[in-house]
Amino acid sequence: MRVNIFWCRRDMRLEDNAALYYALKAGLPVIPLFIFDNEILDKLENKKDSRVTFIHNTLLQMQEQLKEIGSSMIVLYSTPAKAFKELIKEYSIENVFTNQDY
Repeated sequence: MRVNIFWCRRDMRLEDNAALYYALKAGLPVIPLFIFDNEILDKLENKKDSRVTFIHNTLLQMQEQLKEIGSSMIVLYSTPAKAFKELIKEYSIENVFTNQDY
């Protein structure tokens, strides 16, 4: 199945999100994706880092919003390269939309 990926990285919201808007406008089914980058997380001294807790809680809220409209987000614990290698085994990814990091 041909799909577009909305890769949620730092801009963790569904409303007023440019990358999500353009992914939806592109005319293919959109798969929301978040990757907990294990190369970053494994280096954290405090495994209960408040930033990770915040991200986790935000993802739970986003997942609830998506569930209400019959969708869901894929959440992976991996490196981005490995995650996309696995995703392309299951999907024909046309485009990946993400917001620019500053």
